[in-house]
Amino acid sequence: EIDDVELEASVDDEPALEEIVEGDSGQSPKLSDENDEIYVDITGIDDYDEIWDSFRFACEDVNEGGIVYLSKGVYSDAAPFGLWKNFTVIGLDKENVLINILNGIEIQLGCGGMHDHYTHTFKNITFSCPISENDDLIFEDCVFVNSTIGANGYVNGEPIENTWDIENSYNYTYINCDFINTTIEICKFGQINFINCTFENITADSIVRNKGGFTLQDAINLYDCTFTNVNVKGIIDVPAGSTPVERYRIEGCTGVENFGPITEGDHDYVNTTQSRTETVLVVDIDEVGNLLVNLTDASGNAMAEEEVLISVNGAEATPYTLGTDGLLSIALADLTDATGKLNIAVSFEENDDYKGSTGSVSTVLVINNVTVEVPVEVPVYITVNQTATSITASDLTATAKVAKTLSVTLKDSTGKVLANKVVKVTVNGKTSTVTTDKNGVAKVNVNYAKAGTYYYTLSFLGDNDYKASMKAVKVTVNKQATKATFAKKTFKVKATKKLTFTLKDAKGKAIKGKKITFTVNKKTYTAKTNAKGIATVKVKLTKKGKYTAVAKFAGDTTYKAISKKAKITVK
Repeated sequence: EIDDVELEASVDDEPALEEIVEGDSGQSPKLSDENDEIYVDITGIDDYDEIWDSFRFACEDVNEGGIVYLSKGVYSDAAPFGLWKNFTVIGLDKENVLINILNGIEIQLGCGGMHDHYTHTFKNITFSCPISENDDLIFEDCVFVNSTIGANGYVNGEPIENTWDIENSYNYTYINCDFINTTIEICKFGQINFINCTFENITADSIVRNKGGFTLQDAINLYDCTFTNVNVKGIIDVPAGSTPVERYRIEGCTGVENFGPITEGDHDYVNTTQSRTETVLVVDIDEVGNLLVNLTDASGNAMAEEEVLISVNGAEATPYTLGTDGLLSIALADLTDATGKLNIAVSFEENDDYKGSTGSVSTVLVINNVTVEVPVEVPVYITVNQTATSITASDLTATAKVAKTLSVTLKDSTGKVLANKVVKVTVNGKTSTVTTDKNGVAKVNVNYAKAGTYYYTLSFLGDNDYKASMKAVKVTVNKQATKATFAKKTFKVKATKKLTFTLKDAKGKAIKGKKITFTVNKKTYTAKTNAKGIATVKVKLTKKGKYTAVAKFAGDTTYKAISKKAKITVK
């Protein structure tokens, strides 16, 4: 049996800060720096409400993308829940910035399950309490002690059902975090990722349990994690028969016995999944102007006849198949008609057996005049030494006529974010550009009237300091859900009998000009919806009695089909 670990947060010797915000109970703290950064100092403050208010008001008032800094101290029951924006909370001393509970049963973090995936990030903080997590959350260098974590649901609660037409799983990511006597439950509609985390002193059936099954992009992934004094049936607990790799990955972890699924009733307990092999992609240009691509596994074995994607100057990526020796050589003149500076990005997409890899090279086409008998233009390719870059972006699911944002992150090979860089966006032969912000993130607006699958090529063309890079992502646009009203009616036998059907989109806005088919007493009538989304037909019912009418919208490239029944009484 594991004894609870006691934590005590010290507030002595607080380092001096240039910008400090102190909270006064009942009012918002005074802000500075145009609210991009807010510092909360509770040194010497013992009042529960004042501490709670200081933290909460700071998170409410910080700008979109801003940062809230927390001084040493204990923040009991304090949690920035239900805020619809992106922001970061950073503790100034991980061991002495503590969030616990005093009057409640748990703290709640996140936006509260909104469709728009706002991200709240927490760094350098110790949590010692039950936590309920909703929407997208990132934790870096945090500690969880004697905790239970319920991701995308409530601790000990039932998993939610998709009554809100959720299109993308909520994402929970833990990087370099420590879990001591702590277990996690991830509900349906959630993807959870643990990267380089440690788990200690845990006795339970499992450390991470899926509750409610998988859907959408749901998954449980653990990479390069360490387990110490852990006594479990399996690191994760998933529904029996869940698909490895697609729904869960446990790769590069140490400290537990390696075994695949052990089935007990409806549960699969898993400690490891098959490790995917690292790949190495080398891209170069030879002295005669050929692009050279070499793909091997981590042991140097050639990856025969695999497919790579090549993009030049941000154009849409083209697939090429490697030879049996894992090599590709292609003349630049056959690759592109472009002249001047060429930024070439090559990628190998990950699969069930291999991890993905990328490479890039830049070259400049210089025109020299060489006199023989007549002037001849000779192309010379000069390799430029630059720092490698990478683009990170995830496949996206959207809804027709509903705007979504595709987030694109640009970093160099050291992990440094690259601000104020132009990223080229190519889709269906059309090209536009977006620029990265101070966090290295560029936003691509996605808004299509028609459902379908759209393939985006995202390219950074490089500059004097950085190499080009490329990423291909898939955007799946689903038809928009519809709502309909078809009320029961009572008519006198000699009266005019009109039936009305109202069609609206998922947000309750009327849909105009759509054909509605009415069927009653084995006869069919049709009408189109007006500006208010109402379709009206006159029906012929000459006998007293009760009838069942069916009204149906068959759907189109934008909207889903919907059908309603109504009781018709003729007296």
